[in-house]
Amino acid sequence: MHPPPLSAVYLSAIPPVVISPASLGPVYHNLCLDYNLSRKIHLLRLYLLSIFMTVFSCAIDYYLPTEQGYGFHNIFLGMFLVGVLVSTIETFQKDRKKGYILLGIIFAIQVLSNF
Repeated sequence: MHPPPLSAVYLSAIPPVVISPASLGPVYHNLCLDYNLSRKIHLLRLYLLSIFMTVFSCAIDYYLPTEQGYGFHNIFLGMFLVGVLVSTIETFQKDRKKGYILLGIIFAIQVLSNF
């Protein structure tokens, strides 16, 4: 017998929630479009949202267990890492010494995260 499709795993444990497209506009604007006002605030917002999504994902896996689990779906972490990489590249273009330091820190974090 084949396992159920992945969508059935999600839909069997989570109650349906109705989200209107009109309510997503302000959320998207606050998350993405205010980027040019302050990059530090934007990166801080993405970092805090990635922490929230990680805690939320762990809570869902704990309180609504399934055989396969729900996986790790944290888009904010990817957006934060891309923002940090873009900021590092721009810093590297302006000041090579600071850029090399930031690139070294990113490289060290990548190496240490594999252990």
